[in-house]
Amino acid sequence: VLADAVSFAVSAICLARIRATEPLPARPEERRLRREIAEGLSIVRHDWLLSVQAVYGFLSNFMLVGYQAVLVVFLVRVVGLNAGTAGLLIALTSLGGVLGAAGAAC
Repeated sequence: VLADAVSFAVSAICLARIRATEPLPARPEERRLRREIAEGLSIVRHDWLLSVQAVYGFLSNFMLVGYQAVLVVFLVRVVGLNAGTAGLLIALTSLGGVLGAAGAAC
């Protein structure tokens, strides 16, 4: 902890010693949301790899959301769990995914 505090103090001293002044950036042109969306879609449409990734992302998210909606109905109506138990079960599976991702990042 002491080394961390010393490193922050050294950083603060170094930053305080900087005497250069930066010019103000030029004011950007007015941005239009529709134009930016159209430009982004055009880039995706003209790049084969980006197009494939966009379609894959759309389809996988669409199917995952559909699966999760049907899962709740299945757990409550077919398996016979009450709503609280079904919610707890889904929360625990989500927690498992978070822990798995955290473990994979190490």
